[in-house]
Amino acid sequence: VRTHYKFAKPPSPNLDKLRRVLTEKLTPVHFRMKNDAGYTNYVWDMHFHGIMCSPKFEGKSYKEMNQIVDTICDEVGMKGRVKLHCQPP
Repeated sequence: VRTHYKFAKPPSPNLDKLRRVLTEKLTPVHFRMKNDAGYTNYVWDMHFHGIMCSPKFEGKSYKEMNQIVDTICDEVGMKGRVKLHCQPP
């Protein structure tokens, strides 16, 4: 008999790695990121969307904020697969 195992979250090493690296480098005040359900379950743990509010975005344009996030995602190997709504605090 299977009870709660049916609803357990599958492993997501890319999401965990992205969360860890973005949190270490940008020290966000508010940060939420999850798998993008628009790509269905066939590409689980490959495309993400979320929101980030970091003090390192102070005085930067949206283009500069997105470039910062893209360079960090490129280090992890997820460039172009992350959509973050970035805002300064």
